[in-house]
Amino acid sequence: MKKTLLIQVFVILILYGCSSQQNRTPDIVLNDSAFIKLTVTNCSDTTEFFYKTSPMFPRGCVMKKIVITRDTVYYFWHKATKPDFIDLELRKQFQTYVIPGDTLSIVANLDPNISDDNAIQIDDEFGEIYKFFSKKHEKLGYWQGQRTKKYKTDSLLTN
Repeated sequence: MKKTLLIQVFVILILYGCSSQQNRTPDIVLNDSAFIKLTVTNCSDTTEFFYKTSPMFPRGCVMKKIVITRDTVYYFWHKATKPDFIDLELRKQFQTYVIPGDTLSIVANLDPNISDDNAIQIDDEFGEIYKFFSKKHEKLGYWQGQRTKKYKTDSLLTN
């Protein structure tokens, strides 16, 4: 008797679960992009800007490099399906994340009289991530995910 009742309850639960069709949307949007807005001020000499990220899908490494010659606003984008860790270099190396559908805004003051640590400003939550990784680098002497490439740390370790 108990077995029969248990089987009937189990069958009813399975049928009820299968009958209530739920339309689910995936958490991953395959055709999304992450954006970077770089605002450059006080540019008096040519400077290189470089960034590298390795999105999971589409699989591969995205690297971009430009030569900055004047004050202006630069826009970059790459396909992204999840938050991606990103290595950047502009007067110094630094790291943060980019989020699909959102814009990472970087303000770079290239005045040669300003220290490298104060030349880069990143606001909002990206700025907090940038500060966290910069502090980690100061304390431990390496960046997240660093393998064989040796980063120049002289300017970061002297305050």
